[in-house]
Amino acid sequence: DPLSHTQHPKCHPRALSHLCVARSRGLARQPPIRTARRAPQAVTHHVVAVADRTGRWLVERRPRRGLWARLWQFPTAEDLAADAPADEIIRRLGLEGRLAAGELHERGRFGHATTHRKITFVLWRAAVQAVEAGPGRVWRTWDDLPQLAMSNPQRRIVAMIKFPGTPAGDRGKV
Repeated sequence: DPLSHTQHPKCHPRALSHLCVARSRGLARQPPIRTARRAPQAVTHHVVAVADRTGRWLVERRPRRGLWARLWQFPTAEDLAADAPADEIIRRLGLEGRLAAGELHERGRFGHATTHRKITFVLWRAAVQAVEAGPGRVWRTWDDLPQLAMSNPQRRIVAMIKFPGTPAGDRGKV
């Protein structure tokens, strides 16, 4: 209630003070009881950084609604098991026929927390011959990537690609 404060409740001088439930129960000076927060949901996002032989990178736009809406990302399979096999990731991303399981190589993992999720990102790399990008995806050069609106975890993935073998994020912003 914008008229009341726990240290100095202002319902007593008001004409409607008889309607104040906290006052009638003797609780007007006590702070409200906070409800327990739900534990964040643990999920895994498998991110596949695909480069063609000309140095272009395959990226896609996230859906209009939800986490990181309309931001750009490398193709990402969400909500798969952390140990999902490469062929399942390829299938989930709709890259069958464009990418073989043997072409995927895991490059690292890191965690990222949001209010409601604890996300483990698994980065996979693949180099392919020039292939069609596919629906909802485009090829961009390395120099184009910093101009794309991306989430912080996707920026961290760019850093992991640019500086392989170093802990993610050690080199600052990319």
